[in-house]
Amino acid sequence: MAAPNRSFIMTDIDSNQTDFWQLSGLSDYVAIDLETTGLSPEEDSIIEIGAVKFRDGVAVEKFSKLVNPHRKLPAFITELTGIKDSDLKDAPVLEDLAESFISFIGDSDIVGQNIGFDLSFLAEAPSTAHRFVKSRTIPRTHDTNLLARFIYPCFEGYGLANLSRFFRISVKSNHRAATDAEATGELFAKFMKKAGAIPLKEISLALGFVEGTASPLANSLRYVHRALMSGYTTTAKSPDSLKGLSAGQTNIYSCEGESRPEEPVEEDRMRKLFVSTDRFEKVMPGYQIREEQIGMSVETAAAFRQDKILVVEAGTGVGKSLGYLIPALLSGGRVIITTFTKNLQDQLFNDEIPRLGELFKFGFSSALLKGRRNYLCRSKWKNWSISPERIASPFLRERAALISRWVNATGTGDIAEISAVRQGQGNGFFNLVVSEPGFCRGRRCSEVENCPLMKIRNAAQKADLLIVNHSLVMADLLSEGGILGDFGRIVFDEAHHLESVATDQFGSDLTAPALRAALERVNRLCRQGGEFWVRLTGSGLENQAASVLKMAASAGELSDSAGNLFEQVRGVFESRLTRGTVYSESFRYREGDKIHQLLSEFGAPLLDGLVPLRKSLININKDVLELEEDGLPVELLQELQAIIDQLGAILDSMQLSMSAEDPNRVYWVELPPEINRPVRLRSSPLDVSDLLVDGLWKQLNSAVLTSATMITGTGSGGFDHIFQRLGLNKIESERLTGIRFGSPFNYNKNCLVCYPTFLPSPSTDYDDHCNQVAEICADLSKSQKRGMLMLFTSYNAMRRVEKSMKNALQQNGIEVLVQGRPGGNERLVRKFRHTKGAVLMGTDALWEGIDVPGNALEMVVIPRLPFDVPNDPVVAARIDNIRDLGGQPFFDYQLPSAILRLRQGSGRLIRTSSDRGVILILDPRTVTKSYGSRFRTAIPGKVIVARRHDQLKNEITRFFNTPSNSSDPVNRVR
Repeated sequence: MAAPNRSFIMTDIDSNQTDFWQLSGLSDYVAIDLETTGLSPEEDSIIEIGAVKFRDGVAVEKFSKLVNPHRKLPAFITELTGIKDSDLKDAPVLEDLAESFISFIGDSDIVGQNIGFDLSFLAEAPSTAHRFVKSRTIPRTHDTNLLARFIYPCFEGYGLANLSRFFRISVKSNHRAATDAEATGELFAKFMKKAGAIPLKEISLALGFVEGTASPLANSLRYVHRALMSGYTTTAKSPDSLKGLSAGQTNIYSCEGESRPEEPVEEDRMRKLFVSTDRFEKVMPGYQIREEQIGMSVETAAAFRQDKILVVEAGTGVGKSLGYLIPALLSGGRVIITTFTKNLQDQLFNDEIPRLGELFKFGFSSALLKGRRNYLCRSKWKNWSISPERIASPFLRERAALISRWVNATGTGDIAEISAVRQGQGNGFFNLVVSEPGFCRGRRCSEVENCPLMKIRNAAQKADLLIVNHSLVMADLLSEGGILGDFGRIVFDEAHHLESVATDQFGSDLTAPALRAALERVNRLCRQGGEFWVRLTGSGLENQAASVLKMAASAGELSDSAGNLFEQVRGVFESRLTRGTVYSESFRYREGDKIHQLLSEFGAPLLDGLVPLRKSLININKDVLELEEDGLPVELLQELQAIIDQLGAILDSMQLSMSAEDPNRVYWVELPPEINRPVRLRSSPLDVSDLLVDGLWKQLNSAVLTSATMITGTGSGGFDHIFQRLGLNKIESERLTGIRFGSPFNYNKNCLVCYPTFLPSPSTDYDDHCNQVAEICADLSKSQKRGMLMLFTSYNAMRRVEKSMKNALQQNGIEVLVQGRPGGNERLVRKFRHTKGAVLMGTDALWEGIDVPGNALEMVVIPRLPFDVPNDPVVAARIDNIRDLGGQPFFDYQLPSAILRLRQGSGRLIRTSSDRGVILILDPRTVTKSYGSRFRTAIPGKVIVARRHDQLKNEITRFFNTPSNSSDPVNRVR
């Protein structure tokens, strides 16, 4: 593809393109971009302005000026833009450039990438504020970021660099105002033309959501709508609204073939299947027999045949996925496969299940099922589409517009497909559109035939191999089997997470925003002029209308009470927060203590009001259900039932927190330091073993629990910790087997494990320990120039070490990537894979589940042994509970938990048979403490104990300079 024309001279233009701009009425626009000293319009300054004028989608004139901010540039800005203080010394100030810049724009529409950022700086500066106040800019601004999200709601990465690269727009220098502005203008031209190929119906739907709001997307869609209504046509295909999906577009798999065995395959036959490698070679070229994989398959088949529970530790490279999937396929029945991470779920369903279909010509089906709130509710969406003005927030209406094309195209309805609107950003958008129980009960839903949840649940009920996650299994346990259907066999992969998932799933969590959102929902429905009240007055239940108004008034009063409760809680604990903390702190309470009395005092009126309010809603729901078929609309009944269910869940959580009477639960208040983050009332079970015994182990015919990290010691007692925590020690001993299959990789040859003793202990000299960690790692990174992953146990330690070593590394051209920066962990890890010699720093999220094979990662550093934080309320309560029962909390709970986590973190290094590298455990307690040998024996590899910094460096240099002489083919983990 030819590079874009950058001569700023009008060239021959495609007539179809000209037609679009003329018919839309948007012939001229100006793309702008600013470089600034930081992100805050109030505190930072503009240092460069770039603007490019476009006519009919082609650049015709450019404006580019440096701006003197009269302040020293931050180092990261110079690093990002290449602009130095010396470049700005003689540059004009913004006041001297303002009029020429404003004149350059004239009356043209303004285009930007994240235009709100640029406008906020221009509106803040006195010399430009009069021109860029919202009243003047709102009708005439456009945002290429929003347009990209609307056109490609499943795309991976909406940054300017990524979009320019994908759409082949040449950018000479990222993060320079003029070149970024030009690229933005060219993207806008492409996106508007692509939007012109979208069916009018889809444009109209999206425009309906944002019309009347201040969203720049409304301005862009209005022009596209005008062009289409004026007769614009194109032969171009409508852009694929699912472009960018990495997980495919289906969650149901079916394989045609002969009938599966009716009984679990015998162990001898299972072994023969693997020894006959021809079938594997055809599907997986280069496949090698691994005795560990065969052994795991044989043991899994035996567990299915003999109705046993099998716990398997399968080291890296064993190939445990096929090690349990093949026996599951040949089990003669239905098997649930459950994982902890979404990545493994996707890998099993999209890679391994189709591979099974190729390996064995059996007819079978599989489905990938998630929890209800992962799926679009088409009934709710239909209601919002008909009356978008009912969504009060303009921001949420914009979110709805962004996903509107996805709704029309998705085959699964799984909101994980969407990247245009991210989950977990606190905007509450997905609450508007995901499935709720109330919308699936009562009268027949008008969208039931097209319901993503019903479709996948029906398929899941019939699936021979059903892929789910641990949380859904726990939810099924709570619902007494109402989700997954009948099953007698289950495989838990990543089983070391099972206790924590059960703890979370059986816990409760209540915040003021959640309470107020539910009460606002009641108020919106029941207030005078509200939909429910209006319908009742003309339905034959006019006498109920007054009751409904009382419910609305009650909901308003209770919302105030909810705010008062949580404000009182914050007021009591705010003085107890650690000074200067940026983390939430937790305060445990027990029945009858001062905190509990406070909650009871201020919570009682709220509880006393919520119970009758929900009861009134239930009663009126019964009355309206008895109306004739032409009574209240189905969607109104669905909303009413959903509110009843929502209030029920809130009441359950609130009653748990207010009673605090269960001795097997821990109760606490979680207080964030920021005033804009909510106080939380939380509780969790202390011990989930009995819940698992009664709900799972006694109900199942057989189960397989597997992970790369299951044992915490040597010998026959290695599985004791996992058995005890999961209640497996409470079932019949003849039903339970624990077995370990080590990794086929040569760790003694390919892995050097270093235990330096010359650092101070992090538990006694935290500051000095952080400083020395930074010094050692900076030195090794510069001298070895190899990819390094540093795994921390706290954000505070990570930031301290980053601050100490970042400048030194960047001066040597070494990139430092830190978890928590914009873009998310997946993008961070992807960049690490492709950046030679980079340093990646992370906390919990990077300790497991990331896969960086090859020389992108050759050093894993664990600065501190990963003991659970002892003041975590659940950990602290479990420690107290073990001590009260006569146990030793450190050796029975804290130490084995830390060993499992250390093994997970160190396991990031060797992912294939050809990987080589170094693991550094920079906590001297592994050598100086008596329990240190438990950690040292937990990690395979050649061990060195270093007494000095230079000794450590020399040993590592010698290891990397010694050829591995490895001739083994690369065996990826399966």
